[in-house]
Amino acid sequence: MPYEMEAMQLCLKILSGFREARNTGTPILVNTQPREITVPLISDENLYPDPNLTLMAGLNNLSLRSMETLVQKVDVWLRSQKESTAARKYAGVYNAALELPKLSAKIKKPLVELNNVKWLITEVEEDSVSSDKVHIAQLAMATAGTSPQKVAKMIKSVYGDDYAGITSTLLGERLSLSSDLLYASEKAKQKTEVRKELLGNLQMRLDQVKDHVIDEIQVQEDKGEPLAPGAAKPLDTVHANVYKMVSFYKGRSQTRKKMVGMVHKPMAFTARDYEILAKDFRISIEDAEELVRKLKSSFDQDGHFKKNAFNDASSIFQKYEQKIFAFLWHHMKDAILPEDRVAFLNALQSLTARMNQPKRAFKVLLEDICAEPDSLQFSDNKAVMLANLILHRPEKALANYEITPADIVMQRHDLDSEVVEYAAWRLEKEKEQFFSKTNTIHKKLIE
Repeated sequence: MPYEMEAMQLCLKILSGFREARNTGTPILVNTQPREITVPLISDENLYPDPNLTLMAGLNNLSLRSMETLVQKVDVWLRSQKESTAARKYAGVYNAALELPKLSAKIKKPLVELNNVKWLITEVEEDSVSSDKVHIAQLAMATAGTSPQKVAKMIKSVYGDDYAGITSTLLGERLSLSSDLLYASEKAKQKTEVRKELLGNLQMRLDQVKDHVIDEIQVQEDKGEPLAPGAAKPLDTVHANVYKMVSFYKGRSQTRKKMVGMVHKPMAFTARDYEILAKDFRISIEDAEELVRKLKSSFDQDGHFKKNAFNDASSIFQKYEQKIFAFLWHHMKDAILPEDRVAFLNALQSLTARMNQPKRAFKVLLEDICAEPDSLQFSDNKAVMLANLILHRPEKALANYEITPADIVMQRHDLDSEVVEYAAWRLEKEKEQFFSKTNTIHKKLIE
């Protein structure tokens, strides 16, 4: 324990002096009673000052020459490995040095790390780093290596897990950084693979952005036109591929508004609307048209929900199980008249039973509950009640939305053990946000 405390203090002192040392190119002087030690500033394989390699040098009392030799040898070894070998998973020399048996046995691992690229592209320590992720990390370091903060932001723009709650300002910054990576990828050795990884991950994350944020964001396409001498590219200019993605999601937002609005008044759908729905749900244009008709038929002319018509249309909705529940929950629940809410929620539970997608539905509900842990919405209560119903076996599904959590905990009737196991895992994963939400509910009840 005393050693760990000393090592931690040394690491923090080295980090506190790293920025000045990087700017001046001088070693870091660290006062460790009763003496002062000099820690050399160590550069990575791309010749950028690296805080983690510098920490390694200081913690292991290694000289500048020893570290330069280590970096060079590990870099040469990494470059000599074939793309398919396990060695390519290492995101740079630092991580490779810590994991290679001959080196790791002799080197003490720093107890603190700063912007270690490996943890920026993996969620948990046990995750392996794919070669595609390594390429993105290397591209970010090559593009903005002089700024560790910008490297971290670039990687976050591709692999960030916070897009569901992102603001328009932060989204604009992320789109600009993703564009920079795309421009850089055009010169990369693995151009096709890198671009595919970039665009695939960006699209997956833009799909999670709230519609009102997409509506707010404004970008313009970079058409490759030369700039006037001394002129800078406008901040809202993005790569052509990024512009196409944003344009699609802006169109999707408007189409969704029509689908919600048609509950209460006639809406004219264009060919573009059906194209967007078809792409979003991964169905044909004809199926998109049928989806709109069936959804419209589930409401009468006064906007009241028709449960029987909805149940009749369930066979159609089942075709779109990857998307339909999330759409109905996120966008249709607020269009339902108060007197129809119980019937609508029971119909949703019945639909999940027919679709045999209870895990996906539970995930949607829990994410919605935890999305804003410091505030309460009317839908939070409904999400909890609907989640209770989804925990039951499809063949014995309860048709009673009013069942309480206490009923389920005390009686445990007809629970689907597989879904219960998934729910427990999901709650553990989201526990911080879920506990915050529970605390918010408790405070509101006291008030």
